[in-house]
Formats: sequence, C-alpha cells, structure tokens
Amino acid sequence: MLTINEAAAYFSIGVKKLRRMAEDNEGKFAITMGSRYLIVREKFEEYIDSLINEENEDEPDEQTDS
Repeated sequence: MLTINEAAAYFSIGVKKLRRMAEDNEGKFAITMGSRYLIVREKFEEYIDSLINEENEDEPDEQTDS
C-alpha cells in the first residue's frame, strides 16, 4: 500500500488528482485508515490498465486503402 504522496510520485500523477481519484473510487483501489487514504498499488495498476483498455476499444480502427 502507498500513501497518496508515494503513489503520486510512483505513478507520476499529481497529488490533487490522485486524491480525487481515491475519493471517487474508495473500495476499488483506495482505502481509508483514519483520515488518510492509502492506495493498493496492484489494484490501482489494474484500474489504470482497464481505463487504457476502454480507451483503446473506443477508438475506431483505421482503414487503409489498398
């Protein structure tokens, strides 16, 4: 598990953006311990991969003229 600051540095994401993501996705990859958010690294990586896969599926295939 990583703190918000550690995860922001590890994934090269801004602290504010990561905190908002943790608040919106509590239980998916973020948990609270007292008033602090902790990021479960493996689950966050899966979450990011799923976002990338969704984006790739939404892009139309380029057709070539042959």
